[in-house]
Amino acid sequence: MSKKYWRNRIQNKERMSISIVLDLEGVLTPPGTDFAKTLAEKCGGDCVKLLKIFDMYDDYRWIKERLGRGGRYQTGTTPFFSLLIAYSHGLSSQDIEQIAEEESNLVVHEEFLSIVDELSRRYSITVTTSSYHVFANKVASMLGIDTSKVFSTCNTKLDGVVQENVIDILESIASRSEVQKIVEKVCEIARYIIEDKLPISAVDSFIEKIENKNLREYLTMRLVEQSGIAGSKFKARIVRMLKENSIVIYVGDSIVDAEACAEANASISINTTSPHLLYSSTVNLVTEDYSSIIDCVELLLAIIGVKRRRIDKERYKKFLLFFSSDIMKNVSKIIEINRKVRDKVSKKFSSRYFRTSDNVFILENL
Repeated sequence: MSKKYWRNRIQNKERMSISIVLDLEGVLTPPGTDFAKTLAEKCGGDCVKLLKIFDMYDDYRWIKERLGRGGRYQTGTTPFFSLLIAYSHGLSSQDIEQIAEEESNLVVHEEFLSIVDELSRRYSITVTTSSYHVFANKVASMLGIDTSKVFSTCNTKLDGVVQENVIDILESIASRSEVQKIVEKVCEIARYIIEDKLPISAVDSFIEKIENKNLREYLTMRLVEQSGIAGSKFKARIVRMLKENSIVIYVGDSIVDAEACAEANASISINTTSPHLLYSSTVNLVTEDYSSIIDCVELLLAIIGVKRRRIDKERYKKFLLFFSSDIMKNVSKIIEINRKVRDKVSKKFSSRYFRTSDNVFILENL
């Protein structure tokens, strides 16, 4: 929407609230936070490698379908797949709860508490994350965010999936060895897809032929239909819903946030290495101080004419800001700048970045 549009709405005294929608991992937690990766690491063996392959496929398929100007697939299914790995390697619901508790204590820092506190005083806060709800809710609660406003994998709420316990469901329909074979086969197929040796829908075709009817139907819902998955298309759906009554600013850091950023009235990509997210963002924020999100939100609202604000140049010296015109001209250079800052912040919080590079898929490095 144009600046003139919002100014007219304000002048007509239509009461428009302002909603700030945030990703969780890497925005309200340090870059490198990835509960799916943590579960795979706890399982040991080749589990991280298997998850990496699926994560590559997850991004790759979305990119291929998007380039084809269509497609229903959404990136962001990896967290659910990590639960299949966890179940197949003996983790229980209680184990996952405990791991989520331990991990949330590691990733919630004072810096992020202050960001949430400051934003929530002024605006309505919503979180949408592809992470599993057990972890997402724990982190959100520690940050002081109402969990009813947290939309996460297997707690998407909008498509009838609420607080679903994946491990308990799997225990009721399949053995661990049965799920392990499926995990390994899906990863084998995914690898061939990335190498362009199988059609993009080959994983779907395999799942639809699983002999165990209950398991087939469940995995079809989650991995094929992607019901209950808070991925890229679901995030955009949340933004569209909020836009009916609010001005929406979206903040994200990875490829999964690209569609939501494009859908929002204005959007911020923070320290991202994803060209797809950069191209979808209103601005790219590069900073070692995540409290800069607050200043960036205020600046965006001033730019689109929603709020009047005197620009304090000193406050804006602590971060770099690239607008869409900058991104279109210098995307490779901007990605490199983001990568360097992200690495510095990761060291600060002793975290490690796991996601695929979004546009480069090199299987030999696994």
